[in-house]
Amino acid sequence: MAKFAARDFQHDSVLKVTEAKLQNILGTCYMLAFQMSSGAKWQAELYRDPYGKLTLLELLQH
Repeated sequence: MAKFAARDFQHDSVLKVTEAKLQNILGTCYMLAFQMSSGAKWQAELYRDPYGKLTLLELLQH
């Protein structure tokens, strides 16, 4: 999930996920905090609908 959220960062990669939560509501909502190899920290909210489509709802630098 973190790699999906950070897919536009071409010269950086996800180092580790530091926190993860999920909530099932007509699909699944994921809230992640993760750190990139550059040291940048991000928070992302993603939604996977009942058919499997994954959408990035929000991405914030932490």
